[in-house]
Amino acid sequence: MRWIGSLRWKACRGLIALLPLAALAAVTPPEQNQGAFQTGNYRNLFSAIGKSSTDVNAKVNAAWSQYFSGSDNNKTLFWRLNDDEYYILNAADNDVRSEGMSYAMMIAVQLNKPVEFDHLWRFAKKRMKQTSGDHVGYFCWRANPSGTCLDKGAAPDGEEYFAMALLFAANRWGVTSYRNDAHELLTAMLKKPVSGIVKPMFNLSQNQVVFSPVGGGADFTDPSYHLPAFYELFARWGPSADKLSWEAIRNRSRDFFHDSSNDSTCLAPEYANFDGSAHPGYNPATNQYDRPDQRQFRNDAWRVAFNWALDYAWFAADTRQPALSNCLLGFFIDPARGGGITVSGSSYSANFWHYYNLNGQLNVAGLPNLNPASGGTNYKADGGLIGMNAAAVLAAKTNENWPLDFVHLLWASAPPTGTYRYYSGLLYTLGTLATAGQYRIYAPPAAQAGVDKIVNGGFGNGLANWQTSVTAPATATFGLLDGAANVYVGNAGSTAYGVQFFQSLAVKSGKRYRLDFDARIKEGSSRAISVKLEKNGSPYTQYGASNFTLDRTLRHFSVSFGPLSANDAGARLTFQLGANSSDLQLDNVVLLEQ
Repeated sequence: MRWIGSLRWKACRGLIALLPLAALAAVTPPEQNQGAFQTGNYRNLFSAIGKSSTDVNAKVNAAWSQYFSGSDNNKTLFWRLNDDEYYILNAADNDVRSEGMSYAMMIAVQLNKPVEFDHLWRFAKKRMKQTSGDHVGYFCWRANPSGTCLDKGAAPDGEEYFAMALLFAANRWGVTSYRNDAHELLTAMLKKPVSGIVKPMFNLSQNQVVFSPVGGGADFTDPSYHLPAFYELFARWGPSADKLSWEAIRNRSRDFFHDSSNDSTCLAPEYANFDGSAHPGYNPATNQYDRPDQRQFRNDAWRVAFNWALDYAWFAADTRQPALSNCLLGFFIDPARGGGITVSGSSYSANFWHYYNLNGQLNVAGLPNLNPASGGTNYKADGGLIGMNAAAVLAAKTNENWPLDFVHLLWASAPPTGTYRYYSGLLYTLGTLATAGQYRIYAPPAAQAGVDKIVNGGFGNGLANWQTSVTAPATATFGLLDGAANVYVGNAGSTAYGVQFFQSLAVKSGKRYRLDFDARIKEGSSRAISVKLEKNGSPYTQYGASNFTLDRTLRHFSVSFGPLSANDAGARLTFQLGANSSDLQLDNVVLLEQ
């Protein structure tokens, strides 16, 4: 057995441990000039410690399997309310939180799980998004497992992760409605009018996210809510009118990491004033923000290093961030300060803790099981902090090998289980994805050129410009729900053309036509539909046709027709929906003439 940080630490690492943060920039220059956004290369730190791609994928999949597809009630996080709606359960408090729902959606899009993503979003949007009152446009941060809101107050980290996950999903899977939902949420976060005591989620005079948009919670911030990597992408892909605001917020957050991190340990407080100094937390006993322990490094603050490391890995825009990672990891690995890491053969175990004062002293006040002098071990670091620290190595200077000890530690750590697995398990999974190089940017596909022939394809004007046809014995009705066209099939009849939903248009000889649309069924397991570009009347000459299979997950579909060999001013695009009784939803119909 050996202690990481004994003589080898004192001889080789003491410089990093003892230098103040300002001096660290000289000894930890950035290792890259461009981030993954520019290069497309994502560092796999597990490969740096000799793990094969097969073993790395197995570790990532083990976390997914335990939390999202397992059946052990002491391990899983993922539950089904019904066939269309899934949720993430915080078992310790038997509640569902916007934080956990949005983190799970990010994990799902990173691992290419569109079904789980869509059903999580359905629960969040239908049950947690507030549609009236002072909080309209925000998500209640706590709900019960049936979706009833328990606390209307919003937590901005949930909204930030919802918006980023939705944009990635729109880009990766082509579902336009996700992008629309993200833009609506981003606008609310920045520009929601003050209503009662509810304010925007960002203080634009400070260019900072607030701890809570409600009451006094809007007067300070949470360092772990600062996500400059997300803000960079919001500026690029969000509503164009807000580009400059997101860029200013991005710049301030990069500076804020340095303002809020302790000079000697680089630990950040759980809550902070806008100048970076520590701020007390909410005390339910006094109904005031006077809880002193939240001036310290606690659960929220575990995420801060992950946030700056992700920003560096993706963009490498702030050359000071490697100094932050080396400083913070240098604190944790020093047995005389943070506690260090014990290695016995191939076994690694953490000797650092959950909670510290910002100067690195153990925060034992009110936590008798923490004090190691009394043999306390209850607050030793678990998988959540271990995952965050391993991901922080993405921004660390590693031409000395010691930061990779945190990667070894994560590799040796199993996904957390038990009552308190919710927060730690999600952070463990996010940290594992990032450390494996599998937490990635999904950019919009190259824009398709052409003229859209469809009017009101997003159904923002109801069903205007669309026509319907129902031929006996088939029966069906058509309506608008959740901003999309919904088709309710009564009697399916025996032919697909017995139920049709179409729009008249003109087509030209020599032109190609690219059709894109989003669709899902609302009941059953799957069904087929036919889509045709044809003459709008006898003899119904076909210019293009394709069949699609829908399931309960909203998916994006596309097909190209042509080039056409004739002009037709009286053509139509028709969805033929008969011969199956499953109701369905259509949205974001685009037909580009190219």
